Amino acid sequence: MNINERPLSLTSESATLLGFDPWPLDGDGGIHLELASEGHRIRAVSFGLESEWRHRAEGPLVSDNYDFINLPGQDRRLVLAHREDPDYPSLWHVPEDVCPVEGVLASAKSLIFAIVAEPLRALLLEVFARREVHSFFWTMPASLHHHHSFPGGLASHSVEVASDITSHSGLSVTERDLGTAAGLLHDIGKVWAYDQDMTLTSAARALGHEMLGLVRLEPELVRLEQEWPDGAHSMRCLLSGQARMRPDGSLPQSLMQ
Repeated sequence: MNINERPLSLTSESATLLGFDPWPLDGDGGIHLELASEGHRIRAVSFGLESEWRHRAEGPLVSDNYDFINLPGQDRRLVLAHREDPDYPSLWHVPEDVCPVEGVLASAKSLIFAIVAEPLRALLLEVFARREVHSFFWTMPASLHHHHSFPGGLASHSVEVASDITSHSGLSVTERDLGTAAGLLHDIGKVWAYDQDMTLTSAARALGHEMLGLVRLEPELVRLEQEWPDGAHSMRCLLSGQARMRPDGSLPQSLMQ
């Protein structure tokens, strides 16, 4: 039987959109999509509106259930429809090779999914779903001339710090959760601290990357504060490098000592 005579097969799979090409060189008229599902890349094509896919590709990473037709003899699947999938965070689908340092993304996922405090875990998943974080955090160096000054160094260093905190004995579950989150995010401001030629932005020069990261994460911290006020206050303290006492001399009960 000739492969082109095989019947078309319909499949449904949860995936996240990594990128798209509205003007593919092969000129087939479709929009080429780069998707990922459970760490595996999927090449797909859509004949939907270019503006819709552009909007999705510029927004945060989200998980959708995609209905595909597997085209015989083709290395791409045809997207028929897609709808939100609330069961899988987008980070679950991101492939390991987005970070050039082997094992770093897998370790980051393990650290995040091990966090017990659901609002804090949700904050991390939301941060790492931000398109600019996804685009730069996993690939940029931690510094230009000092530690971890290689592609993927920022993610590698952040995972090392979080893993070190997690391994400490004597921490409560809450302390371990907060320490893990702070370790992963302590240098997140570097994502916004450099221009394309790796010169410091005016914001980074004025604020420093710690405060810049804190400012950029404020929307997520506000949402965390609505569900877990002490957790949000603690994260602000940890990410700013400052621990401020309350007027009565106490610290937020969830703040690591």
